[in-house]
Amino acid sequence: MRRLVTGQEMKALDEHTIKTLKIPATILMDHAGLAVAKSVQRYHPTHVCIACGRGNNGGDGWVAARWLRHFGVPTVEVVSIIEVSQLQGEALAAAEMAIAAGIGWSLFDPAHPLPPASIFVDALLGTGVTRPVEGKFALLIEALNSSGRPIIAVDVPSGIDADTGSVLGVAVRAAETVTMGCEKVGTAVTPGAMYAGEVRVADIGIAVEVPGQVEVPGQVEVPGQVDVPGQVEVPGQVEVPGQVEVPGQVDVPGQVEMPGPGIAGTSTAGTGTAGARGALGVGGAGGVADDGVRRPVAQAGAITRQDVQSWLPRRDPLSHKGTFGRVAIAMGDMRGAAILAASGAARSGAGLVVVATPDAGESQHGLEPGWVIRARSKEGTESDAWRRDCATIVLGPGLGSDGAKRGWLVDILEHQGTGVLDADALTHGLMGEWSRAAEEALLPPNRYVLTPHPKECGALIGRSADEVQQNRIEAAILAAKKFQSIVVLKGYRSVIATPDGTVRVNPTGNAALATAGTGDVLAGMIGGLLAQGLSPLEAACAGAYLHGRAGEIAGEKYGLASVIASDVVECISRAITEVSTSDD
Repeated sequence: MRRLVTGQEMKALDEHTIKTLKIPATILMDHAGLAVAKSVQRYHPTHVCIACGRGNNGGDGWVAARWLRHFGVPTVEVVSIIEVSQLQGEALAAAEMAIAAGIGWSLFDPAHPLPPASIFVDALLGTGVTRPVEGKFALLIEALNSSGRPIIAVDVPSGIDADTGSVLGVAVRAAETVTMGCEKVGTAVTPGAMYAGEVRVADIGIAVEVPGQVEVPGQVEVPGQVDVPGQVEVPGQVEVPGQVEVPGQVDVPGQVEMPGPGIAGTSTAGTGTAGARGALGVGGAGGVADDGVRRPVAQAGAITRQDVQSWLPRRDPLSHKGTFGRVAIAMGDMRGAAILAASGAARSGAGLVVVATPDAGESQHGLEPGWVIRARSKEGTESDAWRRDCATIVLGPGLGSDGAKRGWLVDILEHQGTGVLDADALTHGLMGEWSRAAEEALLPPNRYVLTPHPKECGALIGRSADEVQQNRIEAAILAAKKFQSIVVLKGYRSVIATPDGTVRVNPTGNAALATAGTGDVLAGMIGGLLAQGLSPLEAACAGAYLHGRAGEIAGEKYGLASVIASDVVECISRAITEVSTSDD
């Protein structure tokens, strides 16, 4: 898992580094500015304009300006949102050093255009912003977006909520975001991810792994919270190199390694301005409780290839179909959807796929010879052996809205195994005409995976699809808590949430998946992985990752506009092979 943090968590890690490890805040700021300057250098600029705010995010920008001048960029200037004399703490010291080094600056005036720079740096607002951006900040953001030039954002694009990814009125559209220590939740999920561009994590010396639990102000206890792994040992004296190494950073050709320009201050306490690099105050975090209060999620992370590789079962030579489980797909009114789900289950590695049809004697067209076809009673009775024979059931793809099927939902919810509820099982089942029957049966805690798209998720929690999209993490957590199940909120950067507030973000997938039937494939894949013994959370994460990667492969092969759901099925095997054999 690649760790994602909220603004409050990052602030706590900053403070731990400064107060406990005694690394000066000025050192961290200098390393942050250097990381930004290195990213700017990759564009080989001749004229750089840095928009600086009044907090530590702005201080990072002033430091970047000084480093860029040191690196020999012909023209570097700062546009400041306030007078330099009004800055405080490390930000003021950074500005004074930059000016002493020859950096020119001007006060932002909405009546005048920005300088004709070849690249801009957004160092206006950081992770502490939680309310709509207004006034001169909003006008400067709009001016940056209208420049037509690449913008590099510091930590998070200004105007993006670092905890939720929401756009706070107006936000910078960056080509690249250089974020300090850990990626923020808000740039990993939409809509924030659409504004962040490529996200580069800069190691500036912040201890991102600390012993025990880092106390986050205002954090509520979340059952089952996972502790942060133990801290990497730091010798008695922390050696701070003159230049920070940025992972994955491309070196600038011809750059001479040399000591950088001096940094002010070596006091170990800082001035109380460390932490969230924002200018409008520190807010809460991404999870939202029933009372509407913003609170930190229990644990957030992005799914990695290594995670999926560790979850997939090994294929021992002595294994047989029973080794990899049985999954049942309940076929309803729309056969195509169930066939796609069954195909996804089979391609994801399930040992046996059972398709329960309304009429065993009906045409078998479209059904694979290797699938087991079982008759299913229309009313859903205990005589339906297909439920008893399979540890995992997928219900919903192509099911239809016939009220006579309510018996299936009740019986399946009482099923002792695991399952996936998708599409019609959500809209016509949990929240539709079957809702009373579903409430009476109750969902077994943490045994089912629900796979709603934004509109379906909105129906589950009583919100519109637009409201869901504005805070996808909140919506997924609320649905997971309400139904005591794992929830996969589908869409670009799918969000996977658990009832205790744990969140995973899927980094794979593209517009090739924006076609009918791909959600059915995903439901089947998750069911196939459940049948193989993965936990509901692991199956949801692995299914989303492999499904997204299969979509990417299909898009490369057929073009984004031409992919159909069966193409995604075809590419599942390559996605699994790619993940299983990768060493990176």
